[in-house]
Amino acid sequence: MKGVKLGSRGRRLLEHLGITELYPPQKEALQHTLQGRSTLVAVPTAAGKSLIAYLTLAERLRKSERALYLVPLRALAVEKYRDLRILEELFGLKVALSMGDFDRSDEHLSRYNVIVATSEKADSLLRHRAGWTEELKVVVADEIHLLGDPSRGATLEVTLARIRSLNPSAQILGLSATVRNSSEIANWLDAILVESDFRPVELREGIYHRGRIDFPLSGISQEVPDSTGDITLDLVVDCLRGGGQSLVFLSTRRSAEHTAERAGRYVKDLLKEEEARRLQQIASSLEGEESSRVISRLRRVLSRGVAFHHAGLSNEARVAVEDAFREGLIKALFATPTLAAGINLPARRVIVRDLTRYDSVQGLTYLPVREVKQMCGRAGRPQYDPWGEAVLIARNPRERDEVLQRYILGEPEPIYSTLGNFKALRTHILASFASGFTRCEEELEHFLRQTLFSHQMDYWRMEAMCQEALEFLFEEGLLRREGDAILATDFGKRCSRLYLDPLSAVIMREALLREPEEEPDEFSYLQVVSFVPDMLPLYPRSREVGSLYRVYAEREGRMLIGMPEDPLQEEIFLASLKTALFFQDWIEETPEEEIEKRYSLGPGDVHNKIELARWLLTGFRELARLFNLPRAKEIDRLLVRVDYGIREELEDLVRVRGIGRVRARTLFRVGIRSRDELARTPLAKLASLPGFGEALGRRILKEVGVLVDEGEEQKREGPQSSLEDF
Repeated sequence: MKGVKLGSRGRRLLEHLGITELYPPQKEALQHTLQGRSTLVAVPTAAGKSLIAYLTLAERLRKSERALYLVPLRALAVEKYRDLRILEELFGLKVALSMGDFDRSDEHLSRYNVIVATSEKADSLLRHRAGWTEELKVVVADEIHLLGDPSRGATLEVTLARIRSLNPSAQILGLSATVRNSSEIANWLDAILVESDFRPVELREGIYHRGRIDFPLSGISQEVPDSTGDITLDLVVDCLRGGGQSLVFLSTRRSAEHTAERAGRYVKDLLKEEEARRLQQIASSLEGEESSRVISRLRRVLSRGVAFHHAGLSNEARVAVEDAFREGLIKALFATPTLAAGINLPARRVIVRDLTRYDSVQGLTYLPVREVKQMCGRAGRPQYDPWGEAVLIARNPRERDEVLQRYILGEPEPIYSTLGNFKALRTHILASFASGFTRCEEELEHFLRQTLFSHQMDYWRMEAMCQEALEFLFEEGLLRREGDAILATDFGKRCSRLYLDPLSAVIMREALLREPEEEPDEFSYLQVVSFVPDMLPLYPRSREVGSLYRVYAEREGRMLIGMPEDPLQEEIFLASLKTALFFQDWIEETPEEEIEKRYSLGPGDVHNKIELARWLLTGFRELARLFNLPRAKEIDRLLVRVDYGIREELEDLVRVRGIGRVRARTLFRVGIRSRDELARTPLAKLASLPGFGEALGRRILKEVGVLVDEGEEQKREGPQSSLEDF
């Protein structure tokens, strides 16, 4: 390979991928990464950053060595895991995917060479002091520009700082979009900076205004026929008639869904017969999902050659949409900005319809330049498009000038550390002491000096913020002093290992110790986990506030948290009541479609909320056990109900693998109400029930210790030694 010296593994990988030539920034970066030097690669979207990482891992890892591949999102983790399996196929390097379940050290990961993990999972593994984390040879930080993300940036920052502290010889490979202060980030990582504006496909950034697109940097202009009466759809149809796909970014889910429905009327007539048939198959494949308004709407638009994409979709639906778009079957995809964060879905034309979003503090604000550049970077498919077009819509001359100056001519914002957020600081300071990384204030100061926060922050301001966080942790009994040493209490250690915000743990502890007038019920516990800062609650509409006050008045005697006096906390409290009602509907077996409609959620939202509740209820239960409180058993039973979305009477049945909430209710209705009754049920009867069948019936009977051979009577075995949850 001209310009870079690759070994046999690198050449074999490129040959397998059908790549005969590397891009200039890839060659430049590999000259450093193959020598083991830490490197920050800051290049535009679609410039081949991932291949740099794959080649580096292939060349540098041997079978006894390990690498960690950090990603910001679970969906991206799954995508990278699939890509990296090629290293296992070609070179025998074992690849693992690690996400969720923060209360485990996952020592089995020591058997793998490449571990793909979200930043949060990697942080939890470091807190558990998993031995293999101190033996990492290479650490890849994908989408490292998300260091500036308010919700997850601090975790990525601390994870990288901790890895470098534990293992100074580890090679760091940061993959970043173009940012203004990339040299500052590289300096923090002690890394060589490889920066380039190279793109394999030319990107033309334009502004649509009054029936035409102007591309200011290239001097090109083109008319867009008014074929639909809608600016966005005119741009989509114009691109499709030229043989290209469109990716449209809109600010809300509702806009994405409604615009996709309108677009389908025009796109369906431009589909080829085979494309229409394939799309109908894909739409039909989603029919197996539990009834859902969002999925029904998605199936309808899919058959017309368009789709929408947002966080409310189920995982199965999201993957189906992404695959169909990559295959060219979906001609226009209408998405919220979350799609721009890492998922590889290029299109001939990217259309950014909405350049503003509502902020609860500042009102209507322009999107960050970096975010819009990420969207625009999706324009142009290598090997397919001669160029890519990113079109920003301006509705009047003043907005046209603003778009030109801000987004076409403007630079992406610098990345700033978010570790200065008090929630992040108290969480990570506690983790440092609870895991034994630091044992006194001097060691804490030494560690924090290795963070981006320290590089960018005035020392005295940083020290004052750290002292405030330490005071909170001491006052609440999470840390204690022993001479000059600072140690985590049992409460602090458990909080950190459960991956809870210390304030969440404090709220849970106070709730557990409270003695209400009446015995708490499941709603009381659900409201506690809905109130803690780790929950993303459902905020009420103004018309719902009165009914929520009535809910509180009716249940006040059983509540474990009282109504706060602070107006801001009162708003969060009302949101926690609404969120607890959502969870109660779930465990009362309210149909998912009804839940989605009642709370204006998609199936993906429901799943995410349930997952959050499972994690927080697990933490709540473990704290009850720590304080030796009898409420642990009640919370444990509630956890099973939330896990499966069931009433109490189905608990025994859902513990059998293969039986979820719907099948358990089917069994209960015909009088099969326990594992023992299930074991006595003839296969023929089980197979005849809706949603079962003979093959599943045999598997379920085997799970409860019954063997059914062809043509023979059922034989009872001893109980299974372990069962996995369905």
